[in-house]
Amino acid sequence: MPSINSNKQFLSLPLTIGLLVFCLLAFLFDGIGFFDKVKSLGHSIGIQLTEDSSLSIERIFKSTDVFKERKETLKKVEQLEEELLVLKSENSTLSVTLKELEIIKEQNTFTNPAETISATVTSYIPDRFGYVVINKGTLNNVKTGDAIVIKNFLLGEVVEVNKTNSIARLINSPDTVISAISLDNNAKGVVKGDFSIGLIMTDIPRGSSLLVGESVITSSENEILQKGLIIGEVVSVEDNDSLTTKSAELKIIPDLKELNEVFILSIERNDE
Repeated sequence: MPSINSNKQFLSLPLTIGLLVFCLLAFLFDGIGFFDKVKSLGHSIGIQLTEDSSLSIERIFKSTDVFKERKETLKKVEQLEEELLVLKSENSTLSVTLKELEIIKEQNTFTNPAETISATVTSYIPDRFGYVVINKGTLNNVKTGDAIVIKNFLLGEVVEVNKTNSIARLINSPDTVISAISLDNNAKGVVKGDFSIGLIMTDIPRGSSLLVGESVITSSENEILQKGLIIGEVVSVEDNDSLTTKSAELKIIPDLKELNEVFILSIERNDE
């Protein structure tokens, strides 16, 4: 019966022979330069992997830099937008102020020397046709009888005054009675407010000439109102032979239904 040692020697012989053959082949392949190509290929693969890794890392850093720059740019854009909003707000305020100054300057070129007080119509009084509330009063030197105007057009007059606001009666109110004269032909009469028509000029002497399209202004016969304020424009003239006087319908130039910014002409009076 063979021993265990003899079996080991028998089994290792083929392995030994195979190893010798592999070494011989490796020697031969190395001699012909086969492994040089393998080494070069491995080296190339290693370099390529290294370069790809470097490029990937570089791209990551570049992407990070781009993200930071984009974030900073967005932050700057937000700051510029905020500054733009502030500038727009300031510009709007300046525009409003300049517009108000222009309106006041224009107003002063139309009216006679007087203290011109800018005011705002805050509301119309529902149960009193032709009456409005304005936001200026005695604290602003507003007095009863002061004219309410836009440019040189008469809108009405102040009838009640409080400290901070006043009530004005518009010229289309039925309570209005104004001494008037036509601008071109000096035809005198009395202008009264009317619910339906707006304004009627009555008590015009039949011998007076009054033409359609002619302007009618306040006359010097008014106790308080300044002379020369435009009341309206003649639309039609009624001349009845059976009457000693004639009348005329007048058109109000400004729109009294949508009043906003107006002016109060405050003048010194002898009884003050």
